[in-house]
Amino acid sequence: IADGGGLHINTGIIATISNSTISGNTSDRDGGGLANNGGGATLNNVTIFNNTADADANDGVIHIIGDGGGIINSDVDGATTTLRNTIVAGNMDLTSDPDCFGTLSSDGFNLIQEISSNCTFVELASDITGEDPLLEALADNSGPTETHALQAGSPALDKGSCTDIAMNDVFEDQRGSERPAGDDCDIGAFEASVCGDDIEGVDEECEDGNTIDTDDCTNQCKFNICGDGSVLEDFEECDDGNTSNGDGCDEDCFKETIDDVLEASGCSLRSTSQPAPSGILLLLLTLIALSYRRKQARITCP
Repeated sequence: IADGGGLHINTGIIATISNSTISGNTSDRDGGGLANNGGGATLNNVTIFNNTADADANDGVIHIIGDGGGIINSDVDGATTTLRNTIVAGNMDLTSDPDCFGTLSSDGFNLIQEISSNCTFVELASDITGEDPLLEALADNSGPTETHALQAGSPALDKGSCTDIAMNDVFEDQRGSERPAGDDCDIGAFEASVCGDDIEGVDEECEDGNTIDTDDCTNQCKFNICGDGSVLEDFEECDDGNTSNGDGCDEDCFKETIDDVLEASGCSLRSTSQPAPSGILLLLLTLIALSYRRKQARITCP
């Protein structure tokens, strides 16, 4: 049991942390992600997410410790923590102060989700506070270590800086993926790829330099396959988002005839001696067959 579930910086220690993710750590005491108890910490392009302080929920009961789910900066010990291009969000303190406790200095371009009463953060114009960064779960997004990918619509997209605190250019994210991928660098350790830019990011399955949804590579930079809801031109006749038969589009993404639909539904609406329906009648019978299929628990077809 100690301070700093992910990292503990003690008196006299000077630490620079860059392109790193601190996630999924717990401490029964202070600083679920990072505890700075008298050192000097500089954070560049860091994501601190899903850490927990005071995991035993006894802050103020047994001992008065257990603050700062993401970061605690111990002001009384002379600690200093400076952030640039860093995300601190989605952390927990089971009694108070989920994301931060103490004084954090901003060098700009940070996103801190919750500034509690015990956290002092003088934000600059480029900082974002009070917003959810919309992070995916920790996962292998290529690269040597796991990261939290940014979801579409994240406020961290293109809102970061491409230089660190020392004003050195930053060309890569934690995975080694190129920065910037968009108009500007993203905040945090993960740089989201831009589909259609003709540069294949490590989190893209393919990249063909466009956002056309009917070619081999979809507008999400995923391979176009049957059942994904996107019709592959010249190879698929239809794609309804599944690979089921009997719903008008078969498992190979070819359009089904009325007989195919009826057979899959266990129904028959005409004898073999009757001419095949066409036009409006074909459409009508298809709708009837699909209705039968949806209600087959209550309707038995002859």
